[in-house]
Amino acid sequence: MGFGDLSHGTPSRGWGAFLEYFLRRAGEHPQAVHAPQWRWWAEQWRMTPAEGILGFLDRANLPALPEPRPPTNLPVSKVFHGIGVASLHTTLLDSADDVHLLFKSSPFGSQSHGHNPQNSFQLNAFGEALLTTCVYRDLHGSPFHTRWAWSTRAHNAVLVDGEGQIPHSASSTGRITAALLTQGWDYVEGDALGAYGGRLTRARRKLLFFKPDLIVLCDHLAAPRPATFQFLLHGPSPFEVDARAGRLQLDRPRARLTVHYLSPVPLQFRQWEGYEPPPERPFPTQWHVEASTVEGRKQIQVLTVLQPVRAGQTPRWSQIEGLWSEEAAGARLRSDSGTLWIAFRLADEGRARLGAMEFEGPVLVRHESD
Repeated sequence: MGFGDLSHGTPSRGWGAFLEYFLRRAGEHPQAVHAPQWRWWAEQWRMTPAEGILGFLDRANLPALPEPRPPTNLPVSKVFHGIGVASLHTTLLDSADDVHLLFKSSPFGSQSHGHNPQNSFQLNAFGEALLTTCVYRDLHGSPFHTRWAWSTRAHNAVLVDGEGQIPHSASSTGRITAALLTQGWDYVEGDALGAYGGRLTRARRKLLFFKPDLIVLCDHLAAPRPATFQFLLHGPSPFEVDARAGRLQLDRPRARLTVHYLSPVPLQFRQWEGYEPPPERPFPTQWHVEASTVEGRKQIQVLTVLQPVRAGQTPRWSQIEGLWSEEAAGARLRSDSGTLWIAFRLADEGRARLGAMEFEGPVLVRHESD
């Protein structure tokens, strides 16, 4: 799935004719260095080239198609600051081997077809959609489309006192404020303050993708008055919920996801199925989990630890512990290979301390081997 209307499923094979035109035009442009990778991508999806008179005219008047080339020379992760989207991968060559985290915090708001809220994300792993979004549309402007698909509640985002962001508006803005892409891990931070209509004074979501199988989210939220906060996740299958442990598990035919919530205050959980209101034609069912604070607070930092693995496998990281100070929030995770420390600075600049650790920069990643 992508972000916005009708971005579920696979690319239409009929788009091959349009893509062929642009590939041929790009072939003569000295700056279109990635045209071979575009053709490789089109062939992976078995897109049909232009046929009939259109195909004849393209071949007669345009340059030859570039030779296909797999994207082995491209970075596997990319942040598109202009549109506010980060696409983080472990490989671009085969989705069956990939773990893909897609994040949005866009200055264009949630208007037109790109209605997903700011600081929302999706997770795919090993050829399976694990944490999904709602991009279905029965009819533009229908009750399902406007009251569910356009709502923050339908996506992997945050509610404040049960209310979401300004729906379907160019003023419901976000922005990617920081990004660090390294060989072993990726870090992205989004600011969704503009999307909450004054109900928050801070709305930061920080993502650390420690490759290949660990994602840690840190939601740093503050409100002008005490509020409750709801953290939403959506999947294509029911979640197994262990409320006492703050743990979820989602099983798909080719992948499994384990989720741990780390919160300084108790969270209560609710799971439900379907859509409110329902669509006028059937779509695949989704299940929804809401983890909510119980008492009002003016600020909070909640961490969500995601571990995608292949079906039947056990997550690598265990003994997961949340850590908080006035300057940072983080987690300590243990595995057979050692201890991993991840810490997020809460301020926009300067040094931060968390326990015995002190660091400068938005994030600290420290792996200590046993």
